[in-house]
Amino acid sequence: MFDARKFFTELADSTQATFEHPSKLLAFLARLEWDDSRGDDSDARRDSRELTAKLASGPSKLHEKLLPHIGDLIAKEKERAPNELLSALKSARAEAHELRTKLLGDFKLPEPLHELGEINDAIESVAKRVGSKTAIKQTMEDIAIEVRLLHARAEFLKRLAFLGGADITDGGPGRVDAFGTARYWLFDPNYKPNTPVSYPAIFGFEQIYWLHYDGNTTSVIERNIGQALGLGAVFEPETFSSTVIPQNLNRLEVLAAKITPPAWPEKLFGKTDANMAARGKTLFDSHCVKCHPPIEPGKMAEDLLFPLDEVGTDPDRAVTFTATLPDGKPYMDSLRDALAALKKRAYEEDKITPEQQAAFERGRPVEWRASGQYAGRPLRAIWASAPYLHNASVPTLYDLLVPPDKRPATFPLGHREYDPKKVGYTTEVSGTPIFTFDITKPGNSNVGHTYGTELPESDRMDLIEFLKTL
Repeated sequence: MFDARKFFTELADSTQATFEHPSKLLAFLARLEWDDSRGDDSDARRDSRELTAKLASGPSKLHEKLLPHIGDLIAKEKERAPNELLSALKSARAEAHELRTKLLGDFKLPEPLHELGEINDAIESVAKRVGSKTAIKQTMEDIAIEVRLLHARAEFLKRLAFLGGADITDGGPGRVDAFGTARYWLFDPNYKPNTPVSYPAIFGFEQIYWLHYDGNTTSVIERNIGQALGLGAVFEPETFSSTVIPQNLNRLEVLAAKITPPAWPEKLFGKTDANMAARGKTLFDSHCVKCHPPIEPGKMAEDLLFPLDEVGTDPDRAVTFTATLPDGKPYMDSLRDALAALKKRAYEEDKITPEQQAAFERGRPVEWRASGQYAGRPLRAIWASAPYLHNASVPTLYDLLVPPDKRPATFPLGHREYDPKKVGYTTEVSGTPIFTFDITKPGNSNVGHTYGTELPESDRMDLIEFLKTL
């Protein structure tokens, strides 16, 4: 249901509005929790945080005095080209004192501060305790830092939402092009990310040895770092310092491993037909088990790869990873090396022990490959992971079991209406769809995977009934 591009678009708009509006900026800063682990928990900063909260709480004499200066600061920042996000933090802190001095140059604060007059009791209590300009100067410095960071963050989010321009294939709900995005951010700003793929079912991934739709890596933590980069994490190319926190990525992996494949919800959709399912199992063993063998608890899934001309599905996702970058280096080699460097730096910065590092990798050696093929996966709870194929181009299992020219060319997404007979998303909904999947867009082809498509209707329905039981 999650639409990454729409989310980042709305988040960019919200961030921009906060950055441009002094009152919204104060309200945001009042809610912001400073990271005191960085050594900023001084008396001045604590007073500044309290003073910011009081300023945001309502009109006061001090609020009236400061708001125009905050507006001036924002106006000056808007004239600047925004920094890259990580470097913005460094430059903001380095320049905050200078910015603060310029802003306060014509602002004659009496001492003690509470002599301004009609200040509400909460602000007055802070002013009396501080008794000088210290808190107000620290507040302006904090605001200067956050204005710089919000400016950089807003521009970053806009780029993340519209990377590649308006002519790329919109992923819509439930799809994202993390590898295309990573290629764009890291190596090729002229690249058009046009291969959005379905979020894979998250349950059971601890039993998948070679990860991703093309089975391109064994590294759990490097996979997760790469996905983070494709969805908003940032880093400095010179140092490989990043916003990635490896222990948090590992926590998410541990939580995901606790998710079990959901059983067919009989109370909602009715019981499965045992006789049909039994006949369907025979058909599954004849037509499907070669590519989708069952997997035993505690065992790893087989490493099954199938050539593009054999499986016949949209090739773009697999081909993307085999491409050569403008510098002549294979994309796989560049991404592998970058992720290894990012991981190494993150481990150093967060003091990850060798024992933790081994645990993060789940005891696997780190390997990468550009297979140029698609992997066959177990079909546990396949009923719960529509739409189907790696690019989510087929809305139901029934449509997957008919010839490609009989499959829907367009269908709505972003709704919650389920078809328990065809097993997947209902293809007709009332009103204007939130999103319409269009197979004519690059990366959206619904051809291929013709296995079982010549079955008679009764066999097709028996096979679907069996698939409900997995």
